[in-house]
Amino acid sequence: SRDLDALLAKLVTPEVIYFPIRHHSPACAWHLGRLIRERKPRAVLVEGPASFTALIQLLLHEKTKAPVAIYSSFAPKLPDTALPNVDIGPLRFAAYFPLCDYSPEYVALRAGAEVEAQLQFIDLDYDVRIQAQRDAHTGPGAPRVDSLVSERHLQRSRFLTRLAQRAGCRDHNDLWDHLF
Repeated sequence: SRDLDALLAKLVTPEVIYFPIRHHSPACAWHLGRLIRERKPRAVLVEGPASFTALIQLLLHEKTKAPVAIYSSFAPKLPDTALPNVDIGPLRFAAYFPLCDYSPEYVALRAGAEVEAQLQFIDLDYDVRIQAQRDAHTGPGAPRVDSLVSERHLQRSRFLTRLAQRAGCRDHNDLWDHLF
């Protein structure tokens, strides 16, 4: 209990509040919106590619109706020797960043706008993340890059599987929704 209290003291200070969220969790969204409206922060920094910051006003426009998603794609430049004698067109990476009415990120933007906070996305852009993951797997002693968004470790956790079963839940996702 003391360890948890010590951690909480580091996450919630008069200057900064770190609010860990679960994507698309109505419970997280509700608590986050309430916290922003109560504390009225000067800035709300949201997980999402930094280059999307310019789209925040469009996301918050009265005619924008959720669900909505931002689409990001890029085609990295490959050396001419990467795929000799093969014409498959450009290699392309793409991702959707979905937002719905109960997405904590969307609720944070809306609540932040209500209290006139500065709003900003603060994550790496998609192309930078993909390139970092690709670069990390080259060369001896290359650093391991894992996404914190990946839930493969949760899906394989025997502990979470047993806990979900004991709680009458289907899986770790259902367990999260049940508990939080």
